[in-house]
Amino acid sequence: ILERLRADGWTEELKDPDALYMVCSHKLVLEAKALTERSWDNMEPTLTALMTNIRDGLLANKIRTAVTRRISLVRCLCEPILSSMPEIPVMPKPSLIPNLQPFLDIIKNTPYNQDLAEDDFAEALTTLPDICTSWRHQQEYDLKSKLSALGRDVDLALAVNAFTCDKCSRDPVLHYPYFASHSC
Repeated sequence: ILERLRADGWTEELKDPDALYMVCSHKLVLEAKALTERSWDNMEPTLTALMTNIRDGLLANKIRTAVTRRISLVRCLCEPILSSMPEIPVMPKPSLIPNLQPFLDIIKNTPYNQDLAEDDFAEALTTLPDICTSWRHQQEYDLKSKLSALGRDVDLALAVNAFTCDKCSRDPVLHYPYFASHSC
């Protein structure tokens, strides 16, 4: 059965020990009877579907691993730059940077079988201060829109504009401009 699967193009998938175990432990493979053309014809669609699921799972794992590595790399590359910038105006947390453009494009649009290095993010890193400024302006715009929709004064610097987080109780009251970098 394994030889037939390899002949059908599933060689790479069968190199994975977990995939091999899943195939070998399938009830059709465990049957103790001779493999005939007729029995193969009957089981081939089921095993092909199993191999397709295995391939999709392996690919999803490779993508997840590549994205996780890339996000970690961006965080490591951004932390020294962010720490050298003044704290005010408020900046995005390092964990948020990989979700911002152009970092997100690089992470998502580079083939997953290609490793990324510092050089791949060099140009994006040079624009990090501008990215942080744009992020802050977007946060302020979003909040002003929400306040305006509620009929509230949109001057964020007013002492009456204090915010609380519905998700945590770490910071009971958040004031401008610090609300924008609250971790929740």
